[in-house]
Amino acid sequence: MKENLIIGLLWDKNSNKGITTPLVRSAIDDFDHHVLEINKDEIGININFLLNELKTFPLRKTLGENLRQLTFRTPPLIPQNRNQNIHDSKKIFPPPIPARPVPLKESHGNASNEFLNYLFSNSNNYINISKIKNYAYTKLNNCNGMILPGGIDIEKYFYQVETEPLDNLLSSDPIRTILELFIINRCVTLGLPLLGICRGCQIINVYFGGTLKNVENENQEDHKKFAIIQKENSRHSIFQNKNHMNAVSMHNQCIDLIGNNLTPTSLSIRNDNNKVVKSIESKTGSLILGTQFHPEFYDDYGSNERIHQRNKYIFEYYFKTCQSYLYKMEINKSIKNRKLS
Repeated sequence: MKENLIIGLLWDKNSNKGITTPLVRSAIDDFDHHVLEINKDEIGININFLLNELKTFPLRKTLGENLRQLTFRTPPLIPQNRNQNIHDSKKIFPPPIPARPVPLKESHGNASNEFLNYLFSNSNNYINISKIKNYAYTKLNNCNGMILPGGIDIEKYFYQVETEPLDNLLSSDPIRTILELFIINRCVTLGLPLLGICRGCQIINVYFGGTLKNVENENQEDHKKFAIIQKENSRHSIFQNKNHMNAVSMHNQCIDLIGNNLTPTSLSIRNDNNKVVKSIESKTGSLILGTQFHPEFYDDYGSNERIHQRNKYIFEYYFKTCQSYLYKMEINKSIKNRKLS
């Protein structure tokens, strides 16, 4: 019997959320689950105090050189065997670019980003950062799943090759970014199913050591069609074995270098032949999904049942995984209680 889940949703009551986060909440409601709001304003952090703590991080100066030396790059988005009949992939993808003559350097999550390693390893040494971490961890202990919705652009300070002045963060939202990083870290630790949408997809990539880049002409609210790739290697069937997808896509940034333990599962090929990664998933461990597009707009496709169902199915698949996580936790609790009795 299906149980009502408690889904954590990053929620900002005091800023302009736009229309995407409320639509995600509506999607959770459509499946009769409960929302646990995770709101950075409840922590009570002063951004100036937070920036003063970040200024003391000793590894900020070395981040640029570490990323310049990183040899892990986006894996080929072309089927390995181009003779395979994978939905006429030759018509979709250009010839593959020859691989660089360098070894593939895989790194754990943030090993390519010493700044993030330091953040997680030394958070208890900083009053404000530890408040953010403790808030995130406490909230997630009561969740069966977590969704990171869209939002403003992610600060280059957390992933870029060249360092960025901390004062630039005053005009952005570093409290939210650090909160998201601790949320992802906790989800990985607990095995809690995680879905990142738009910005949420991007911050997952940053957490795993990837980087972002700016992209033009991707910030219109239209229904972009993009190809599905590497289905044969995908762990999660969120596209139901289809080779194309239509979805709303609105973003100024996109994935550049793919983070470790992540696989791209869809992309769009623009008129200028540039590829934009549209979704990612974790290679191992618990369910971690990222969609650069917005499946929460599925009700906008009322006149097209096929597109409506393909977008809605992503939530259906995700909630089924959350249900499995809940059952697993209940079984573990039952076993533990038996041992104690």
